[in-house]
Amino acid sequence: MEDLAQEVCVAVLLALPRYKDTGRPFEAFIFAIASHKVADLQRAAMRHPGWTAVPSDEMPERPDDSSAPRSAHCSAATPNGPRNCWPASPRTSAS
Repeated sequence: MEDLAQEVCVAVLLALPRYKDTGRPFEAFIFAIASHKVADLQRAAMRHPGWTAVPSDEMPERPDDSSAPRSAHCSAATPNGPRNCWPASPRTSAS
C-alpha cells in the first residue's frame, strides 16, 4: 500500500501543471488520480492471479482489533423510549 500512496503522490505532482480550476474542489482532482491508480493496481492483480499488493510475509495472520471500537451492551427498545447502551467494560475514574 505504501507503493500505491507513493505512486499517487508522484502522479499528482506530475499532473499539477495540467490542473485547471473548474470550480470543483482540488480534492476531486486528487481523488480522480488516486482512483485511477487503485483501478490500475486491481487490473494488475487480475492479470496475475495469486499476486497481492501486500507481500504475504507482511500480512498479519489475524486482523488487528486494537483500534476497533469497543463493543457496547444495549437494552432492548421499549414503547416508552429508545435502547440504552453502556460500554462493555466501564472505565474507572482515576481520583
